[in-house]
Amino acid sequence: MECKDAQELITALVDNELSTDERSTIEAHLWACEKCRSSHEQELILKRQIRLASAALTAPAGLREKVEAEIERLCANAQPVPPPRWRRWLLMPAWRPALAFMALAVVTITVAYQWWPAKNVAVVALEIHESIVQGQRHFTRSDDPAHLTRQLVQAVGNRFTPMGYDLSGMRVYPVGGFVQKIGGREVLVTIYQGDGPAVTCFTFLGTEADAPQGAEKFYDPEKRINFYTFSDGDMHGVLHREGDAICIMVSKMPMAELVAMVREKARPA
Repeated sequence: MECKDAQELITALVDNELSTDERSTIEAHLWACEKCRSSHEQELILKRQIRLASAALTAPAGLREKVEAEIERLCANAQPVPPPRWRRWLLMPAWRPALAFMALAVVTITVAYQWWPAKNVAVVALEIHESIVQGQRHFTRSDDPAHLTRQLVQAVGNRFTPMGYDLSGMRVYPVGGFVQKIGGREVLVTIYQGDGPAVTCFTFLGTEADAPQGAEKFYDPEKRINFYTFSDGDMHGVLHREGDAICIMVSKMPMAELVAMVREKARPA
């Protein structure tokens, strides 16, 4: 399969509209093609963000009144030029409420897009980990941790390195990774899998201000580090800073176990 053919199937794959044979073909291509795999990942993130935005989107009463008033004004001042036959049905009185609603939706979505806050890296990290656990995220696998680290470091121009931890005591090991752009920043993603709960490590250049709103903060006097904990359902995350780099560890293991693991592995400030 060529990339141009794969691009036509990626959206259908995200929307779960492919046959069994088509799904097998495109998934095999995604495993081998990093460019198309990245396109698929972006499609997944975009669809998830649109779903979340549409669920929370409501039009203020004042905005609705302004749009309806503008529609009435335009209709009142319109010249009586007969529209083409194929469009006349749109101007029938029965369709006016629907047209007004469509105009309101367009204006509301435009305003919401302009003011919608950029997603916090930590919040997106939870979503990415969930997609990995569900097998929806394709990534480059490697059984050589040193080689994996070199690949990730080279991918960000040697500007920073992933906070690699030895989690073999938990029977989980680094099996792969990728670089994800979130809010214009490059994030190194290292995936740990094995007999224990899967863990995903996110490393990027940032500050403690990248902790999500509402995260609980506590100070470790031994490490001299602030740790921030946050959750979404059964997914838990712990964020801390080492130098100029931020590390976020995400897993479905109990929060107490995740915190203990991160505190043990973190390097003292």
